[in-house]
Amino acid sequence: MPIVFVLTTQARRLSDEDGGIILNLKNGKYYSLNEVGDKICDSLRTSVDLEGLVGNVAEQYLCPPEVVRADVEAFVQQLIACGLVEVR
Repeated sequence: MPIVFVLTTQARRLSDEDGGIILNLKNGKYYSLNEVGDKICDSLRTSVDLEGLVGNVAEQYLCPPEVVRADVEAFVQQLIACGLVEVR
C-alpha cells in the first residue's frame, strides 16, 4: 500500500485566484501559499500519494513529472513539519 498524505483536521485553508493561506488551529500559525502551493493543498483535502500530487501539478502546469517532483516532495515535507499534513 502506498504512503498517502492528507491535510490534518487542524488545518484550515482559504483560497483566491492568487493562492491562499493555511492556518494551523493547534498553534495559531498561518502560512501564505502561492498558486501552486494552494493547488497542492487542494489535492491534499483527500488522501493522495506523492505520485498523485506530482501528476496533478505536472498536468496543470504542462511540465514533465520529473521537473516538479523534487519541489512537490519538499513542499509536502514542509507541510508535515508545520503540522499541517499527516502521513497515512
